[in-house]
Amino acid sequence: LEQAKSDDKNLEDAISSVQKELTEASKVVASTESTLTDATSKAERTQTALEKAQDTFTVAEASYKSINTFQVTDEYVNALKSYVNNPYDILDERDKWKEHREKVESILKSVNQENLNLNKFKGNANDKAISVDANNLTTEQMTELSLFASDLLNQIRERFGTPKTVVTKGMIQVADEVTDGYVADDWGFGKGHDNKAINNVARKYGLPNYLENLNSVNSGDEIHTMYDAKKWVYESISDLLFNGWEWLHAQSITGLTSEGANKEYFALGLSSVTGRTSAHFLTVSDKQVSGNKLDKTEVPNTNSVESIVKAYNTANSALLNAQTVNSQAQREKTSASTENIKAKGNQATIEKRLNALKATPLKTPTAERNLANAKNT
Repeated sequence: LEQAKSDDKNLEDAISSVQKELTEASKVVASTESTLTDATSKAERTQTALEKAQDTFTVAEASYKSINTFQVTDEYVNALKSYVNNPYDILDERDKWKEHREKVESILKSVNQENLNLNKFKGNANDKAISVDANNLTTEQMTELSLFASDLLNQIRERFGTPKTVVTKGMIQVADEVTDGYVADDWGFGKGHDNKAINNVARKYGLPNYLENLNSVNSGDEIHTMYDAKKWVYESISDLLFNGWEWLHAQSITGLTSEGANKEYFALGLSSVTGRTSAHFLTVSDKQVSGNKLDKTEVPNTNSVESIVKAYNTANSALLNAQTVNSQAQREKTSASTENIKAKGNQATIEKRLNALKATPLKTPTAERNLANAKNT
């Protein structure tokens, strides 16, 4: 009997000890579950931040990869300058003037294809999602296109050393009204410039009537998105410079006819009528504006090459940081999950031990019965 009581005491002590182990194990499970909850929440936040950084980078990268440049060779620059600045008097030295003109025209024709090949439009995938109605551009869209065109023109003018263009609020209004005139007059392909529409707007704002460089295509269904619009603007500049048969538009686009100007006010408009889509480059020297009817407030280019590169670098750095932070958070979540699984496994093992101990029958009652039966015999 005494041995049975000793064994039962040992069983009771073992159960108590394992119960304490289970209590501690439960605390570890609770702690690891709390850690896992926090780690999971953090991992979700960093994953969301990473996705946001990726989206921002995707947009910035598309802009970065679609930075458009416009190049002209030295031969073209020199020949066009010589074309405009013929050293001979057309009246007194007509033969020499003609000979010089033909010589430089020959050079311009010979380098035409080379210059065409240098300049290819780089489209921005983001712009394909922006719908555009050529005849109903919003002020924001017309401003964006004007700044896009102005940047290209100024790259060209940098090569020629001519006055730069600046987009102004007033010229955006001029471009809007001129293109409205083309549409109202249903100005079809082959008609050239709509002088009535241009002159009406020029008089209204105190401007000369030779405002426009125009490029048109025999189709009224060319522009549906901002991507289409920018592509058409880019190709129009190329057409005006490198058509290979006339250079009057080229000398205007390059600023070679802007002698005396400090800068040229500029805006671009689009128009589309049956059988005709046009890009309207409207430019006026700061020296040729009469009165104060034209709003000369300059519109800053917030989408310049410098700002695009800066946005790309910022987005790239932010993405790399977000990837690092998220990777660390995901590792912490995995580690916390592993520790929680381990703690739960340990708890389950202890529970089995405890249950086995609790299922062990006590020896004392049996020993007492056996002793009592022995005394009765």
